[in-house]
Amino acid sequence: MLNVTAVGNLTQDPEQKQINEDLTVTRLKILVNKKIKGEDLVSGIVCNIWGKKGIPAMAYLKKGDQITVQGEGIVKPYLRQNGEAGASIELNVQNYSLPQRPKKGEMPF
Repeated sequence: MLNVTAVGNLTQDPEQKQINEDLTVTRLKILVNKKIKGEDLVSGIVCNIWGKKGIPAMAYLKKGDQITVQGEGIVKPYLRQNGEAGASIELNVQNYSLPQRPKKGEMPF
C-alpha cells in the first residue's frame, strides 16, 4: 500500500459526482510543489473523497486554496500523445484539512 500525505493547491473548484443512489465522490485536483537542488518539481494529484466526507470540501474549498490530504495512493501509468510513458497519482483520501479563513473584518494577511 502506498500511503501519501501531500500539501498542495487546488487547480480548480471541487467536483462532485453521484455514483449511485447512496454514494458520491468528490474529486479534487491539486498541484504539489517541491524544490530539489534548486529546481522546481511539480506533481499533480487527483484526490477522491468518498461519501459524506466530501460535503465540507464542496462547501468550503475553491480553486487556489491550499489543502493537506492523506490517504492511499495509486500510481497509474499511461502513454502521452507523443508516445512517451508517464504516470499519474490518484489518492483515495482518508483525511484532509481545510484552509483557515480570516474572521469577518480581519485583513487576510
